[in-house]
Amino acid sequence: MKQFKPHLPAEWEHRSGVLISWPTKSTDWYDNLADAEATYVELIKLITLNNHVYICCYDSDTRQHVQQCCRAVGIPSERFELFTVPYDDPWTRDYGPISLVRRNETVWLNFKFNAYCGVETDTLALAQLQKCFPKHGGIPVQCRSLLKQFGSLHCITMQIL
Repeated sequence: MKQFKPHLPAEWEHRSGVLISWPTKSTDWYDNLADAEATYVELIKLITLNNHVYICCYDSDTRQHVQQCCRAVGIPSERFELFTVPYDDPWTRDYGPISLVRRNETVWLNFKFNAYCGVETDTLALAQLQKCFPKHGGIPVQCRSLLKQFGSLHCITMQIL
């Protein structure tokens, strides 16, 4: 029998959805917020053709705005889900779950994120993820500390649920 090796899922593998965080004026996109939002709307429109999109919204105002933007371009409401979750960066690769496929299940790695200045927010991030995605939860997997910035672990699969 062929031995199964756990792996990070590729972009083309089956997934239950894609996680993104909406850009706001308090994020990197401040100077180009209108363009960034237009790009996000197009991105959501394309992703929802074949996938579900989980959208993190910084606050209730952002949530309402995102709902209006999606509705304005005809994105079906059953193809996306909005969550109010505070964040300071729209790059979910920096704080979203990292999925690992092992045998017949996908698990989220309980990794240690060494942030820019050594700020550790893993516990808060995991609590927020479990609150937003109670069906998925977070399964602790023993792994080494990961330094995710500047090429160490940059890939879209970190946003795939």
